[in-house]
Amino acid sequence: MKNLPRLALILGLLVATTGAAVVRPAPDLSLQAGGRVRSLKSLQGQAVVLLLADSPSTRAFKRQVKEIEVSYDHFATSKVVFVAAFRDGSPGPIASNIPFVISPAGNAACQAYALKGKFGIAIIGADGNLDYQTDQELHANRIREVLQNSFSVQQSARRR
Repeated sequence: MKNLPRLALILGLLVATTGAAVVRPAPDLSLQAGGRVRSLKSLQGQAVVLLLADSPSTRAFKRQVKEIEVSYDHFATSKVVFVAAFRDGSPGPIASNIPFVISPAGNAACQAYALKGKFGIAIIGADGNLDYQTDQELHANRIREVLQNSFSVQQSARRR
């Protein structure tokens, strides 16, 4: 019994070295990038901001894109991937300087993320956790805040 604290420490170190747990996995979806179809899970290791909308002409979608453009340089240096999924299956175009990856199965993506209205946003941490989801537009600083305080960051902070 006196080795129990030592065992707990060893197990804690094991968890720390094997990576953070995925407690709320983001639903997977297909992505069209560079002529290839990939899955969202293939982007693990990179943070993802997923915009869901009825179509690229949805007002809230356009406003959210403009808001993100304000801080896009920061997002680009952090290697954040921006994904768009449209309920109407539209491949775009998206009037923006942000290189969006489009989900070819937009309606399925909107269903997987339970989009009820015309617009939604999901922030997925580099660990694959769905860190934040809302049907409201977000200020660019709020998106940065969520990305900087993802589940894996919070878990590593608790271990200290």
